[in-house]
Amino acid sequence: MSKLFSGLTRSELMSRIRSRGNKNTELALVGVFRAHGITGWRRHVQIRVGSS
Repeated sequence: MSKLFSGLTRSELMSRIRSRGNKNTELALVGVFRAHGITGWRRHVQIRVGSS
């Protein structure tokens, strides 16, 4: 299959795609954490990799 878009065009198109359909899965996981008393987790936190 040949390339349909250049790298920049594809990047721009893909950046417009938003995830969806994870709400029920995320809420179920939160429920499991709470039921077992697991603490120290956070939702919607950016993970930094590397030293700074």
